[in-house]
Amino acid sequence: MMNTYLQGAVSMNKIMIFIYCICLFLKAVEK
Repeated sequence: MMNTYLQGAVSMNKIMIFIYCICLFLKAVEK
């Protein structure tokens, strides 16, 4: 159970990092 929770947290963290990178890319393109 704990292992599944950790896997879910890691996948969510990767998604957040992915979205953050996209936001930085869009800001760089706007300039």
